Amino acid sequence: MTKLVVMGVAGSGKSALAARLAEALSCPLIEGDDFHPKESQDKMRNGIALDDADREPWLARLGELMASRPGSQVLTCSALKRRYRERLRLFVPELLFVYIVYQCYSRKGEKAAANPWDGAEGLEWTLPSPPPYHTFETPPEVK
Repeated sequence: MTKLVVMGVAGSGKSALAARLAEALSCPLIEGDDFHPKESQDKMRNGIALDDADREPWLARLGELMASRPGSQVLTCSALKRRYRERLRLFVPELLFVYIVYQCYSRKGEKAAANPWDGAEGLEWTLPSPPPYHTFETPPEVK
């Protein structure tokens, strides 16, 4: 049994990678954004950033959902702050995190803003070497 969270900043390709992982593992994909409370969805739709208080019920809902379902699962969730990952782990202690970091360049060597998982023509992408910490569970803190 494998329970994964695919995490990364907006536009990093979480959904695309998570879908491929769920298919490879023959397990359900949970799109974390689908589980935000209505108030949070309204804020995001109006361009208002969510704060920790907004995210708390969402993280609890995702943790409860994953804990209640047997078997392997893949969840998309930014989970960029350590406390968010710790909150999810309260519900699923064996939870694993996949942190997406990428750099995308055009064939001319210019940085491109495209999502590497989309297979955009004319772009090549590389994943950097693993970061200099012991596990992928401690990505750089996002303020």
